[in-house]
Amino acid sequence: MSSLSGYWVLSNVSGPYKSQKTADYFEIEMVNAETHQSYKSYIVDENHNRRNWHNIIEEYWGVYTGINTKRARGKVVINADSKPILAEKLSREECKSFAMTGSI
Repeated sequence: MSSLSGYWVLSNVSGPYKSQKTADYFEIEMVNAETHQSYKSYIVDENHNRRNWHNIIEEYWGVYTGINTKRARGKVVINADSKPILAEKLSREECKSFAMTGSI
């Protein structure tokens, strides 16, 4: 098991986007620190899990734990029911660098 197991780095937050089917939503992208795989999730404003993602949507860039994935529509995505916990705050540039190069 790697020392980076269970750690995720925020790589992008975008939105809010308008939807005809749901309330406004945000797109969250995170990189698994161990595998360097990038995954997305869509956080809908009116869903119960929105409060779990408040800090991320407000752009607290950094390293998180408590993230789980699931299979949805044939793809692996971040489970929006996860409860992210900020492990270490980083600058936006450091997070973007990690997403591109795998190092900070």
